[in-house]
Amino acid sequence: MALVTDLIAFAFRNAYDTAILVSGDYDFLEAIRIVMSLGKKVEVAMFSHAINSELRSAADRFIALEALADKIKRE
Repeated sequence: MALVTDLIAFAFRNAYDTAILVSGDYDFLEAIRIVMSLGKKVEVAMFSHAINSELRSAADRFIALEALADKIKRE
């Protein structure tokens, strides 16, 4: 719940231009719509198999984490 509150509150305060949400949860859909209605862009990053299709469609951009997996390494 805190993430949704911050996402919307910081959008109202004009604290960012683009929000990047790393989640595929449908529960964020309405918050994304509110943020976008305030003129902000929303990008969602998640594995393709773990994202809600409506959330993916609602975002301005979808970033498939599996496409980035080979660029991330643990040391």
